[in-house]
Amino acid sequence: MTIMPLFCNNLARKDVLIGIMFVMGVNQSNCTDMLNTAREELARQVGLFSEKYAARRKAVRDTLRNGVYKPAGRGKPASEYLLRMISEGEAVPVINPVVDIFNYLSARYQIPISVWDTEVNANAGVSFELGQSEDSYAFNTAGHEIALHDLIIGCVTGSEDRTPIVSPVKDAHSVKVGDKTDNVAAAFYLPESERAAFAEMEASAKKMLQLSAPGSHIESALLASGEEKRFKAFVDHRDG
Repeated sequence: MTIMPLFCNNLARKDVLIGIMFVMGVNQSNCTDMLNTAREELARQVGLFSEKYAARRKAVRDTLRNGVYKPAGRGKPASEYLLRMISEGEAVPVINPVVDIFNYLSARYQIPISVWDTEVNANAGVSFELGQSEDSYAFNTAGHEIALHDLIIGCVTGSEDRTPIVSPVKDAHSVKVGDKTDNVAAAFYLPESERAAFAEMEASAKKMLQLSAPGSHIESALLASGEEKRFKAFVDHRDG
């Protein structure tokens, strides 16, 4: 089966970038010493990282201030939630080696990152835009919902139905990565002023992913407003 997902930054704001990483073949991923060491270092120096990226956190919050949406309370970026857990001595949940890598990077660099199982929606592409007044989705097994009006969201494209699945705050439970997930996408929500941060995070992610899932294939792109990227065609190794 040939896969050619299209990712689009359809946000009107010119100061918001969407970084994309598309990773195929992660179903045999494993936790590595490199990730464990990195997480331990972050826990030891959490105060330093928190202070270092104070300006970045403010810039990220500003990108989420659109229309009626305000990044306050439970509506703050997920990256802040992750760092707060670490600073309070709580253990960030171990979910899946690939998800754990992106969660570490999100907390470390204070950039929110969505991670989802692309096979849930047949490896369809995703359009990033502002949520409409009626948009919402359940983000946990209990069925609790997040209202998405004017929040930056990623919507599945290529079908008649417009389906929001991810955001910088919480992702839909329906697309959560599991033990049998084979293909994963990650979206980085960045202020334009933090363009250089994506290159650093991208390099770290690729290094960790190549160790965690040696057989995986990784593609990435950084999209400004109005830009789109269709990744190269891939052959799903399960067919072979």
